[in-house]
Amino acid sequence: MKYVKLKTLPLVIAKQPAGTISTAWVLETVLGEAPSGTNLAAMRQRMKILDLIDDNKDPDTLALNEAQHAILSEAAQSFPFRVSARALVEILEDIVGAADTPPHVLTESNVKPNTQEATNVPAL
Repeated sequence: MKYVKLKTLPLVIAKQPAGTISTAWVLETVLGEAPSGTNLAAMRQRMKILDLIDDNKDPDTLALNEAQHAILSEAAQSFPFRVSARALVEILEDIVGAADTPPHVLTESNVKPNTQEATNVPAL
């Protein structure tokens, strides 16, 4: 499984505030549009991922299997964006570099050394 962080960030274009941008919007854009064309099989694969996004109950993470993540990653990397913005790059990097473990799982990378205190783990 791959876990994509879901977030909303302030969008700044040419040093001017331009509202916000969300992972959900980027996902829907790169999967919902096919600038160089597509075929029925590819549309069906993309629609399955869009359905997962619509049905997702976790406000922080989208879980995808490896094949779905590969389709999403390819769509994100090949999409011809008309703007360059740090927030967009951050979201795209989160998509392409999706984690192999959900963020709420304790791992060596989110537990401070010599303690049991975890970082980035929601309180129970």
